[in-house]
Amino acid sequence: MSRKMLAVAAFALMAPIAMAQAQLKFGIGAGASIPNGDFANGIETGYHLMATAGIQPPLAPVGFRVDGMFNEFNGESPSTAKLRIMSLTANGVLSMPGAIVLSPYVIGGVGMYRASISPKITGVDSETDLGVNIGVGVKFGLAGFGAFGELRLHNIMSDDGAGNNVNSRFIPITFGITF
Repeated sequence: MSRKMLAVAAFALMAPIAMAQAQLKFGIGAGASIPNGDFANGIETGYHLMATAGIQPPLAPVGFRVDGMFNEFNGESPSTAKLRIMSLTANGVLSMPGAIVLSPYVIGGVGMYRASISPKITGVDSETDLGVNIGVGVKFGLAGFGAFGELRLHNIMSDDGAGNNVNSRFIPITFGITF
C-alpha cells in the first residue's frame, strides 16, 4: 500500500474519533446593543442577554452554534416605550484550531427575530421576521471554564406593510462565559 493511501486510510479512521470527542458547550453572555442605520432613529443604545449552545470537533476549524438572545432598547426621550427583540439564530463558527490562549473566530448565520413594543401601542403589532448576522470574536481560557468576547451585526429583514423592504440593524457587543 502506498504512503498516500495509508495516510488517507489513517485520516478516515481518525475523523469519526475526533467527531466523537467533540463536546457540547453552553454559554451565557450580556452586553450593549447599539442600533445602526435608520433603525437608530428614535432608539437609544440598549442591552442584551444571550444563551448559547455549540459544538466544535477538536482540531476542526468549523463548528456550529445556536444562540438565543433578548434585546431591549429604550425610545428616545420623551418616549417611555421599549422595543424588545427576541431571537433564535443558527450559526456557523470558523475558528483557528490549535490556538490555546486566544482563539479568534468568525461567526455568521440566520435566524428568526420577534420584535414587540412595551407598553403596547394601538395599531402596532408584534412581528416575527427572518434575519442574518455576521461577526467576529475571540475565545480565551480561564480557570475551569472559557470566556469570549464578540461583536456582531444583526440585520432583520421586514417590510413596512406597504410592500417596501425595511432592514433593522443593530450591533450587540457581548462578553460571556462557556462551560
